[in-house]
Amino acid sequence: MKKKKLQELIKQGEGYFVEFKKQVGESLDREMVAFANASGGKIIIGVADDGGITGCSADNTTRSKIQDIANNCDPRIPIHIKTVRYEGVKLLVISIDENHDKPVRCSKGFFLREGPNSQKLTRNEILALAAGAGKFKFDMQICRGFDYPGEFDDTKWLHFLNGAAITPPENREDLLMNLGFAEERAGVQITNAGRLLFDSSKFGKLSVARNPILFDTFHRLGITEKIGSGINRMRDAMAERNIEIEFDTEDFFIVTLARQIVTDQVGTKSALSRHQVDILHNCYESSKLVDLMAVTGRSDRTKFRHQVLNPLLDAGLVELTIPEKPRSRFQKYRLTDKGKAMYELVKQNERNK
Repeated sequence: MKKKKLQELIKQGEGYFVEFKKQVGESLDREMVAFANASGGKIIIGVADDGGITGCSADNTTRSKIQDIANNCDPRIPIHIKTVRYEGVKLLVISIDENHDKPVRCSKGFFLREGPNSQKLTRNEILALAAGAGKFKFDMQICRGFDYPGEFDDTKWLHFLNGAAITPPENREDLLMNLGFAEERAGVQITNAGRLLFDSSKFGKLSVARNPILFDTFHRLGITEKIGSGINRMRDAMAERNIEIEFDTEDFFIVTLARQIVTDQVGTKSALSRHQVDILHNCYESSKLVDLMAVTGRSDRTKFRHQVLNPLLDAGLVELTIPEKPRSRFQKYRLTDKGKAMYELVKQNERNK
């Protein structure tokens, strides 16, 4: 590898295609497996996480140790090791290609590259997510409808470099290819990103980048936060505000938030969710708790009380039929005069839509 290209990789920092290591350590097999299960990449030995140059041993013993680590993975990982002298010290650059015999594992398990990190997965999860041996990922295919450099926006490109804290390079094409945005085929051709790969059974539990190139780009720009926490944080945030949220992950990814109704005309500033409107409708006549839960499709009694029913009681829209015995098995719920006024307002709003 040429010194100039190595310098560019170090300046760009760790990402989807690059990992830094000070020395050959116990986690090297994990990083190798993660790259082999993703789109390949490079591990640079002798560089700290912050890009500081530390140097490393590059003797035959060290190289043999690296090769043994790769050979002990299952299946073995083909690697290329280069010794490069940089800033007066030696660095080792380990190049790993995407393995078409996925999934690949080491003694610690199965790993997959997620942005600048290597995430541990079960074998079944990797099998479910892998496109299959020898198949190209949609986001790595060439965008043949894009005219480079004719349609390339220099202003947006500079905006991205500034946001990602990357120094504008002398050769733009080299950086585009290093970041995985393009590849050279009779000239630079831009790759297309945008495939939606979603396993609904793992929704909110498993974090997998549907588009690793975009994920890496967003991480560089500081847009991404905690990996895999977004869906649950959305649910929690909406629950705190008594807002119903629904996710549709079939052909498209659709998030639906229930319409909020806010009014001062009946002396309340509470926002009503769709389920709470259903409660008002069914409490016009006295109703049991189990019946109200059935109407809203809720099964968790505690969450139903906390998120749906209690706010209506606190706002004075619904009341107990036996207030002196809140836990009575004969307890029912009905609208107050204030609740009836709110319900009439809701129906009026719906008619005026």
